Amino acid sequence: MAKISPELLQKLKSQPQETASLVVRVTGDPEAVAQQAHAWGITVRHVYRLSPGIAVEGSANACLRLLDLPSVVSIEPDQTVHVLKKHTT
Repeated sequence: MAKISPELLQKLKSQPQETASLVVRVTGDPEAVAQQAHAWGITVRHVYRLSPGIAVEGSANACLRLLDLPSVVSIEPDQTVHVLKKHTT
């Protein structure tokens, strides 16, 4: 399984200076990936521990560097999730 979808990879490569908001899933301690991301100028917005990963924001070019880290499992767009509430009468 690829770490990133072909569509997202193409989007990031075609707009390297644009800001990307991503969720990065990792194996092991997410803090190590967060520290590396920070060193590359990527803002770490949140560190997830229950399902190890980080939410990041940075230039597409910098975020693509995360793909080279062995502990990175996947990179996906960070999106708002809406939950529908069932109304009862």
